[in-house]
Amino acid sequence: MKRILTLLSALFSSFLLLAQTVAEIDTYSDAQLDSIKIEKQFLINDYSMVGVQYGQELLNTFFNPVRDTRWRYQPHSFGVFWTRYAKMFGLYPYFGLQVGVLYGHQGFAFRENPETHAVGTLDGMTGAVLETVELPVLMQMHLDAGPVKFLFDGGVYGAYRLSIERFGDAVAEQWVHTFKDTDYRWDYGLKGGVGIGYMFDRFEIHLKGTFRWSLQGYYQPDYYSQYYYRFSNPYDVNISAGLHFLLEKRRGKTRRELRREAWKSVYEPEEKPEEP
Repeated sequence: MKRILTLLSALFSSFLLLAQTVAEIDTYSDAQLDSIKIEKQFLINDYSMVGVQYGQELLNTFFNPVRDTRWRYQPHSFGVFWTRYAKMFGLYPYFGLQVGVLYGHQGFAFRENPETHAVGTLDGMTGAVLETVELPVLMQMHLDAGPVKFLFDGGVYGAYRLSIERFGDAVAEQWVHTFKDTDYRWDYGLKGGVGIGYMFDRFEIHLKGTFRWSLQGYYQPDYYSQYYYRFSNPYDVNISAGLHFLLEKRRGKTRRELRREAWKSVYEPEEKPEEP
């Protein structure tokens, strides 16, 4: 019984304290209420960007049957991109779509045997580099943290192989810079990557690393023999820096929204309630 009385007493005291607090709030003046500072929440708008990108590539290829390859460095790739960020379900401003046109490369090089110092060959060539023009379509997730944003890309691409250069003393001169009838020119595959962005008022700088995996080999797998198939899947890593210019405001109201509000204030004024 004593415990029950103690519990009831504590609850009654808490009720009196809450009532006193509410009464004190009700007695605040308008000036005191106006002086209270409330932290503003800056919401991210739906916005678009256009930008340019420069990168450097590491090229390689997976062969089946397996061959001993090494990475081949290629210094230049260039791209132009359009990015659109939008809120998923109108609530989550972490997603975007990025499309562009990218000039790059594919290729490979066979590794030298450390014991015999012999280099592997394929149809007489010890390696090759192909120029490509690519059309990537990527979903981009971004996490904003102050002046920095973290980027995660994933999607597909289609490409066309513009030229080829084959290396090796045993390559016939007519095929050094010429595609064969059994070579594939069209390419497609998957790509994705991660990066970091630095946000400024009118532009963003993106530093990214992207991995690309081709689902289309260099050549028809049965070109050498209809009983002996040979497959190839190019893959590469692109380390890039991009400069992207904002077409709309990242935060706050856009010019279009401000013009709309001004138009509504003139042509659609709110009706004031009649005074009693």
